Amino acid sequence: MIVSEAPQPDDLLFYVVSHHDEGWAEFDRDPVTDENTGLPYNLVETPAEYITVTSRRSPDFNERRHPYCGLLSSMHSWGLYNGRYGLSSLVLIDRIPLQDRPLAERMLDGELIRQDRLKAEIEAEPQAMAWLEEKHLFQNYKQLQFFDTLALYFNRVHPNERVEQNSNTCR
Repeated sequence: MIVSEAPQPDDLLFYVVSHHDEGWAEFDRDPVTDENTGLPYNLVETPAEYITVTSRRSPDFNERRHPYCGLLSSMHSWGLYNGRYGLSSLVLIDRIPLQDRPLAERMLDGELIRQDRLKAEIEAEPQAMAWLEEKHLFQNYKQLQFFDTLALYFNRVHPNERVEQNSNTCR
C-alpha cells in the first residue's frame, strides 16, 4: 500500500496546480499554427522559440505568488524537458531540433538557477524549510504532475480515442 502525506502547504500547491501552465496564456490568445495542419501545434511539437518562452513564463507567473509556487512550476518546466525527473519516458529535449537545442538548454539552465535562488528564499522562512526536504518536495512535485497528466489526458485526447495509460506513457 502506498501512503502519501497530505499536500503541504496546501494553499500554495493548489495554486500552482491551477496555474502551472499560466505561461501559455498569452501564446494561446494568438497561437502559431502548424502550416501542415492549419491547427495550433501540439504541446510537444510547438517550435522551440515559443515553447521555451512559455516554459519560462509559467514559473515567472507562479513565483509572483510565492517562491514555493515558482519552484514547483520551474520543476514542472524543467521536468517536461527531462522526463519529469524519471517519472516519464517522454523527454522533450530529445524532440527539440539540434539547431534549437542551445535555446532550450539556456532556458533549462536558467530554470536550475531559478530553483537554487528560490530554495534559498524559502530556506529563509523558518516555517517553510521543511517544504524543501527532498521527499516532501518531490511528493508535491508528483502531485502536480498527476494533475497535469490528468488534464492532458482529458484535454488532448478525444473520448473515443482514450485508452488505458501506464506510467511510461505519461506526458
